[in-house]
Amino acid sequence: MVNQKLYRDIMGQFATGVVVVTTNDAEGGICGLTVNAFSALSIEPPLVLFCPQKSSQSYQQLLKNKKLAIHILHKEQQDLAWNFAKKDIDSPAIRWQQGEYGSPIIDDCLAVIECNLWQSYDGGDHYIVIGEVLTMTKNTDHSKHSPLLFHSGKMLTLN
Repeated sequence: MVNQKLYRDIMGQFATGVVVVTTNDAEGGICGLTVNAFSALSIEPPLVLFCPQKSSQSYQQLLKNKKLAIHILHKEQQDLAWNFAKKDIDSPAIRWQQGEYGSPIIDDCLAVIECNLWQSYDGGDHYIVIGEVLTMTKNTDHSKHSPLLFHSGKMLTLN
């Protein structure tokens, strides 16, 4: 049997980026979750993957909508990441607009990837979600900003 605390401690030694995945809530507003398990998967077709917890209410809404946006965060967006890590997000505090393909797009991120839900698989206490990339935008105003990272349970930056 693997010790869960040791597992978390060891996996926490691997630094990851931090993204927020959004979709529309039942009223057309924004809902989402913070994820550090995110990766490019395929160039042809263009696919990405992320792994939300099974307890995520936003994941259930994403399954209904079949549309999502993935936001790559910069070092000054730590509060945004923690906001979406909570069960009930403080949505009035978030500046966003509707994206080209219908997903809520948060203002001022390093980059945004809009996707269709491609597939979802069981992954223990998480799901493995694959998104088909529809469009991507890079915020050139933030070319000097460091990405937001997650390591040992803390949000960090490169500098």
